[in-house]
Amino acid sequence: MRLFVQVRPTEVALRHLRDHLGGVRTSNPDQWHVTLAFLGEVDSAEPLYDGLAAAASLHAPFRLSLRGGGSFGPRATWAGVGGDVEQLRALVADVEAACRDAGVHLEDRPYRPHLTVGRVDRRLLSTYEGPAWDVREIQLVHSVLGQRAVHTVLRDFPLYQA
Repeated sequence: MRLFVQVRPTEVALRHLRDHLGGVRTSNPDQWHVTLAFLGEVDSAEPLYDGLAAAASLHAPFRLSLRGGGSFGPRATWAGVGGDVEQLRALVADVEAACRDAGVHLEDRPYRPHLTVGRVDRRLLSTYEGPAWDVREIQLVHSVLGQRAVHTVLRDFPLYQA
């Protein structure tokens, strides 16, 4: 099964971005997310559960926002991530360690937080400033590719709550 770990912005933040794009054709907004780790093909999700729960529990909730944007070549336009990006990076490091401890091989490349919106003119996002939201959980997601990708949240892992 093809898996990744995500943070999902609130519906308010996603609606704000969708409204900003003003009816431009995008990828499915119901699947917009900030990827923390792409795991690729994994035999079973269960060996990841304890490690991801532990990684999430090390971090208190923090605030992010979507701002600015760019593109990966002509096909993928993205909204950038602002707010407490250092806390996000620390969370990513712990998520990656948990995945590796569960035997998952991850690509070794620098983390670039973003939310892919699809094939849109990147200039539409160059000055974008979205509302902040609190990150309170991470999610393990099963992704099935096809004519339209289908993402199914397998499990939520809450961040530390005092």
